[in-house]
Amino acid sequence: MKNSIRITLVAAALASVGFGVQAADSLDIKQVGDKNSVEYRSWGDNDAKMRQEGDNNVIEAGDVKRGENTIDYRQIGDKNKILVGDLDYNSATSTRAGIYKMEQKGDNNRVELNYNEDRDLGPGYEMNFRQDSGNRGDGHTIIAEFHGVYEKADIVQKGNERGGKGNSVNIDSNHGGRNMYNVYQDGEGNSFQYTAMESDANMVDVDQYGERNMASVDLYADNNMIKMRQDGERNNVALSVHVGADGWAEPQAVDFSSRQDGERNSINATFDGNTMGSKADLRQSGDLNVIELVSGATELMAKVQQMGDRNSVDFATQSGPSTGNSIDFYQNGDRNSITGEQKSGGNSMTLRQEGDMNSIHARQTSFGNTANFSQVGNGNSINVAQF
Repeated sequence: MKNSIRITLVAAALASVGFGVQAADSLDIKQVGDKNSVEYRSWGDNDAKMRQEGDNNVIEAGDVKRGENTIDYRQIGDKNKILVGDLDYNSATSTRAGIYKMEQKGDNNRVELNYNEDRDLGPGYEMNFRQDSGNRGDGHTIIAEFHGVYEKADIVQKGNERGGKGNSVNIDSNHGGRNMYNVYQDGEGNSFQYTAMESDANMVDVDQYGERNMASVDLYADNNMIKMRQDGERNNVALSVHVGADGWAEPQAVDFSSRQDGERNSINATFDGNTMGSKADLRQSGDLNVIELVSGATELMAKVQQMGDRNSVDFATQSGPSTGNSIDFYQNGDRNSITGEQKSGGNSMTLRQEGDMNSIHARQTSFGNTANFSQVGNGNSINVAQF
């Protein structure tokens, strides 16, 4: 049976509480006021519920020695912090993973999970992060480092009726795998950064609604599935698939899809020469959008689609003579352009345009490449060079 501890503090100034719990205990703390702090340490299978109302408050969970803790944190106010570190999963004593729920409402709040701790969270952790903007709609920050397997994190950053501004999520996934990360951001000037280092078979699903948002992915890992969706104007998606930092020779495959609805958006996707068997599905709906695709990979299968006017695609592909890339380009609208080059051999591409005043400029070098061109409409042009 769990012991139960309940504490309520109401303070106008600084109040600090520190707890260490060792058995299967239940802890409930509430603080009202500014510049309050709670430090929580756990050496057993414990439950902790903490509430803070006010500004510049801190909840810190450190030295959590077992994986079966259930933690529920909520802060209401501005410039508050939740710091969760020193998570040390013990497979010999833990039969289930921990459950973490963290909510903040206000402006300029921050969550740090396992930041600079380089600890293995263990298998099966479930985490729920939510940050809601207050009256000003100023942005929040979430920084999380994951080193385990079968982890799941759901992250929501949501603005008020005007939309939040400047929210950011930064996820590092290292030396683990088979994790799932779901991210939702609503507002303007938001950013998402995901970096995977030898963390294979992860699934990342990102939705951003608003203007001037940024989603960036850097992969030094295999078989990640990445889905990006942006709705608004002047947004950007960037993907980079790299050879492993420690020089391992494993082919780096990725399944990447990105969809943007709106104007003046951009997608930049780069696959380096150690990538094999990757897939890319890039779609834009609106005007004045840009897609850049650069691949030194082998066996890349890519579909690129733009619906609207004055859009552009720039591409460059290079691969081996018998394991080339296959790319399908399609544009529907007026005054669109496709420009690019195929190097080395074994590549194939299809370029289709429907509408008026569109243009294709393509260049092929080496041998064994194939290209099919199709234009429907008036005032279109095709320029092809083969060497």
